Amino acid sequence: MSFEIKIWGCRGSIPVATPENIRFGGSTACVELSIKRQTVIIDAGSGIRELGTQILARGTNQAHLLLSHGHYDHLMGLPFFSPVYDRGMKLDIWSGHTGGNPCTRDILAGFMKEPYLPVTIDIMCANMSFHDIKAGSVLDLGHGITATSAPTNHPGGCLAWRVDSDDRSFVYLSDHEHGNEAIDVALVKFARGADLMVYDAMYTDEEYEKRKGFGHSTWRQACKVAKAAEVKELLLFHHAPERTDRALESIEAQAHKLFAGASAARDGQIIKLD
Repeated sequence: MSFEIKIWGCRGSIPVATPENIRFGGSTACVELSIKRQTVIIDAGSGIRELGTQILARGTNQAHLLLSHGHYDHLMGLPFFSPVYDRGMKLDIWSGHTGGNPCTRDILAGFMKEPYLPVTIDIMCANMSFHDIKAGSVLDLGHGITATSAPTNHPGGCLAWRVDSDDRSFVYLSDHEHGNEAIDVALVKFARGADLMVYDAMYTDEEYEKRKGFGHSTWRQACKVAKAAEVKELLLFHHAPERTDRALESIEAQAHKLFAGASAARDGQIIKLD
């Protein structure tokens, strides 16, 4: 059984491109899971553009796209995802952070129009299906792959995703602010025993004190959750746009002391769960 994760974008809020962040990358959220030759994508930040080029080059003609929520940094790459303009591509898109109002298609169509973009969602000629789910739903993606959702604490709503196949599991827990005890306890249970967990680590403790209510967490909290959930590996994710490579290396070293399986996500990084 093969289960491979590739990080195509791990930056938060807005893409960045400076010499100071070249090693960790500047694309916004997009993670690809390759499981039993099936493709599952989580979020459509700017990193999905490069993934689209690779998908067409491989000849992949089917994929699932799981959306955490509708904030722009997690959707902005979709109009530049070349497979959506390929008639031979089948793409199932899933969301549920709004409870279906607006629905998945309307969320995407809402920013794919003038004056924001010169094209509308109707120009996408791939075989696209839009699915509205409820938080907590378990999706059967076929081939023994399941995707389970859970609500996080984030303005406007957001979903965490857990993808399981056979005895391997991956948890995507971005855009979550700790402090709501019921949600925090539920998410630890949700992530329990995962082989790899991606977790919102946008802030340091000092930064968080000035940004409470913004919907994001700290790298220390990420380590705390990883320990409590007994996950095997932790990837710090949703790096602040101003965070330099040097600063991330320092955070990574400190996090590793708190949780041995911790590291900071990097664009282009591949993790195999074989």
